[in-house]
This record gives sequence, structure tokens and C-alpha cells, in this order.
Amino acid sequence: MKKALVTALLAVVLSACGSYRAGQVPATSPSPSPHTSASPVAGFDVVVSEKDQVVQVHVGQRLLVVLHAPANMRPWSHPASSDRAILTPVVDPAAMTPLGVTVGAFQAVAPGEVQVIAITGVNCLAGQACPMFAVEYTLRVSVTQ
Repeated sequence: MKKALVTALLAVVLSACGSYRAGQVPATSPSPSPHTSASPVAGFDVVVSEKDQVVQVHVGQRLLVVLHAPANMRPWSHPASSDRAILTPVVDPAAMTPLGVTVGAFQAVAPGEVQVIAITGVNCLAGQACPMFAVEYTLRVSVTQ
């Protein structure tokens, strides 16, 4: 009886566990829609943040990616384009950003699909035990004529 109870409890606990990947959209969520920022930053046509997952830009437009560090995490790595022939980095206003904010600036130069990727990890204090994991941000960018 005791063994059956322990086995049943273990089964319930294990079945309650799930998996989650940063940036993953739950199946019940509506598809993210591409957008253009209502208030673009000077010199940029489209501005996105870590809350955005998909964006559409046209060839010739400039894209600004603004990432805010999550609580207890290091600042994001500099956002990088997966294909510089489609979305190329340009000089960005990084010197003007506050602590904990990372920006990446890009220009759409050819039609196609590309990803912008940045990574962060736990901000650990020296001498303390620290979980070793990384969180990846991925922005899907569709460049059209």
C-alpha cells in the first residue's frame, strides 16, 4: 500500500513537470504579428524589444532592437544577425543607453528571412553558488521589397 502511494505521488509530480524554452510561444497564444513602432527612434524605421518575436521590414529600412536585462540577469549580448547579406549591422546608439539596456541596429539590404539573436545569463555574485544556464532571445525578421 505504501509503495503504491509513493509510486502514484511520484507519477503525479513527474507529470506536472514541463519544459519551456525562452522565447517559445505556447500553442494557445495567438501568432505574433509583424509591426512597425508607433514612435520610431530618430533614424530608425522599426523599433522592437525583447517582447517582440516577429517583425517585418522593407529593404532600405533600419531596425533598432532594444533589449532590457531581466531581473537578476546579466545584460544581453550584442544582438547579431544570422545573415548579414539580408540584415546588416549599422552603427547604433549604444553609448546613449542606460545600464541594463542593450541595443543592436540593422539595415535591411536584401529580401529574405533572418534571425536576430542575443544571449543572457544569471548575474552571480562572486563567491556564491550560481546556476549555469543561458537564455536566448530570437527575433524572426522578414525583409520584403
